[in-house]
This record gives sequence, structure tokens and C-alpha cells, in this order.
Amino acid sequence: MTKRALCIGINRFTDRELPPLRGAVNDARTLSLVLMRDFGFEPRDVLVLTDAQATKSAVLAALGALLDGARPGDDLVLFASTHGSHVPDRDGDEDDGYDEVLVAHDHDWERAVLTDDELARALARAPDGARLAAIWDTCHAGTMQDTASASYRTRAVARDEGLAEGVELLGPRYVPLPDRYDVARGAKATRRPPAKKPPKKRKPAAGAAHGALGALVHDGFPAVSLGGCADAQTSSDASFGGIHEGAFSHALLDVLRRTRDDLTWEQLHARTKSLMTRLGIKQTPQIHVPKGMADAPAFGGRRGRTVGPSAGAELAAVEREIAAHEQAGRWAEAVAACWRRVALVPGAAEKVRTIEHVVSIHRVVLRDEAAARRATEEVLRIDPGHAGARAYLGAVR
Repeated sequence: MTKRALCIGINRFTDRELPPLRGAVNDARTLSLVLMRDFGFEPRDVLVLTDAQATKSAVLAALGALLDGARPGDDLVLFASTHGSHVPDRDGDEDDGYDEVLVAHDHDWERAVLTDDELARALARAPDGARLAAIWDTCHAGTMQDTASASYRTRAVARDEGLAEGVELLGPRYVPLPDRYDVARGAKATRRPPAKKPPKKRKPAAGAAHGALGALVHDGFPAVSLGGCADAQTSSDASFGGIHEGAFSHALLDVLRRTRDDLTWEQLHARTKSLMTRLGIKQTPQIHVPKGMADAPAFGGRRGRTVGPSAGAELAAVEREIAAHEQAGRWAEAVAACWRRVALVPGAAEKVRTIEHVVSIHRVVLRDEAAARRATEEVLRIDPGHAGARAYLGAVR
């Protein structure tokens, strides 16, 4: 059995009128490292697409590769952190008349719109017996399928009253359909009149209650679906002590970092929702778990630690792997191997020394201060009095 993941994070878009995000790339990179460090995902089986790498065609190709190579028993993860939007539905499968859109780097209202219909067709390629989890940190994610009727024209940003100290909401991860494009015709219009109120929600046809992707997710397709907010809400780009992340992604990742035991998907969702409430974030993360996966551990369960006489051999192998990756300039792989070393070594001092090396790689080589800070926070969890870690975190706040 294999664990494989596709992590997508998009801050920048070719269309200059699309507002850039600040935390989406961090979300994708951080989740990828957590999967490798704690859940046994091998670096070769985790693909991260950010910004210009995450075009519509590249996303669909990578999703196809993720699913086409899967076998029964594999754990598959799709994570997407970017803007969301909507376009008029053309095939009649949406009960409110609008398809949800995942905004790719090259999003173009006339030529490159990635709809939930296309995502559904791609996800349908997952083989029977494979365990797929799709996680969406976008506006109106719900299950990344339906616009919840009247809410699609009332996409207000949650106010920031009551936010925990150090938390700042930067704006919604949503881009509205521009008036100057007539997407329904696939052509530019000189100017359209202001949008009319959406039609009343009619009773959907059987099997169409959630659109194309929703039909798969809700009618027996074996996939877990986690969304950063309800269909009538926006997901926020946010700052946590100066580190930019999606509000939902931050909470989910913080739960994963602070929990050493396995969690079911329902438990992960409940703890993420509770943390968002404590932080004052007015989003309601959504979840769907199909029958048969209620007791399945999130991400296939944490990597078991090796004990006994074989531990020394595995540690030596990991140390050789770290050296080989660093000599070849494969720094992301070196970081993942370092985290495996942290899990293997028994003493707190040796764990701290290894994480200090991770911090150096992130700061000096990868130039990723957000990842360096998270690694430094791990140092303080092991050694709360570590003077260097405290000084560094104080300097970057």
C-alpha cells in the first residue's frame, strides 16, 4: 500500500485583476512536510504545485497521475488552497444554476476555467478500494460543488471582531464573476447589466442535489471531503503572528502538529472547527465521510516508530539518506528525512539538534521563513527554555 498526495497552493495569478493571496503557498508546502514527517508519505510520492506550476492543465494532469497510478488500499490526498469562484452551469446538473470554480494560476474567464464538473470527472478515475481525501481551502468550499443558491451573490467577508491575539484576517479567497465577461456565451461583452438576483432554489433532480462533484461525494463515492467553510461563507487568507496562512489550513495543521495520536477524519474536523472558534474565525469547516471510512485514521494514520534492535539500522539508513539528498541538492527531501530522524532518535537533545538543522535549511537554502518558524516552534515544544529558538521567534514576529 502506498500513500500519495497532491498539494496545490496558489498566491499569484496571470490575470492581474485577480487579487493575490499570501498564505496559500505556505498551506500547501506545510501540509506536504507534515505528511512526510508524521504520516509516512515518501517525498517521491508527494507533489507540490505552487503558483505558475499550478495551471489548469497541470492541475488536471497531476490529479490524473495521482489517481491513475493508485491501487486498492492506497491512501490518496488532494489538497487545494486558492481562490474560489462560480460560473453559470451549462449542463443542468446544478440546482441553483451555477458551477463552482477552483481558480488556477492561469485562470481565464473565457479559456481556462476549472469547474467542479471537470474535477468530478478527474476524481471519478480513482480505483475501487483506494482511500481518497480531498481538502479545499477556498471560499464557498462546502464540498467544492454547490453555490447554495441565494448565497452566491452575498459573499461578505466575516468581520474580525473577537479574533485571538496575533490573528488577522486579510481577505476572502473568492473572486466574483466580472461584469465585462459573458462566460455563459464564452465571449467578451462590452458591458453587462448588473446581475439579477439568483433564481429561487428549485427542487433538484434525483442525484443532482450537489452538482457533478457532489453527486460523487454524497452518493457513495468513497472519498472524504473537507472544506474550509460552508457554501454560503468565505474562507479567509490570514496572518498568525505575522505568518501568512489560510485560516482553515492553519487550524487543521495546528491540530495535526499538536496531536501525536491518530485521529479519525471526524475527530480532525471537530478539533479543527473547535480551534477556529477559539481563534475567533467565523468559518464553519465542512466534512463528508462516506460509509466504511468513519473509523479510518486521517491520512492513513501516523508513521509508526521503529523500536528494538532494528531502530539503529533504520537510523543509520536515514542519516545516509540525509547526506545523499544534501549532496545532490534535494533539500525538500533532506528536510523530510531529517523529520524522520527526529522520530527515531530517543533523546530530547538529539531531536533538538536535528530540528535546528531543519531550521537552517529552511532559512539559508530554501529561504522559507514560515517553515523555519514552524520548525523552531517544534524546538520549543521539546525544550521550552531554548534561548536561540525564543530569540529567533521574537525577531521574526
